[in-house]
Amino acid sequence: MIIPPPKNAVPGERAARNTHIDMIVKGGRMAWQKATGYGQRSRREAQFGRY
Repeated sequence: MIIPPPKNAVPGERAARNTHIDMIVKGGRMAWQKATGYGQRSRREAQFGRY
């Protein structure tokens, strides 16, 4: 499960989190969501519910 960093996040000592922060700074939050697959689970659950 990926939890997005807050809007005011700054790079720290955790490399994985820094990668996510850098991605958001460079491409924006929507590009980060697409690149990481954020939100895919909720979309699948909604599709299954409609089925």
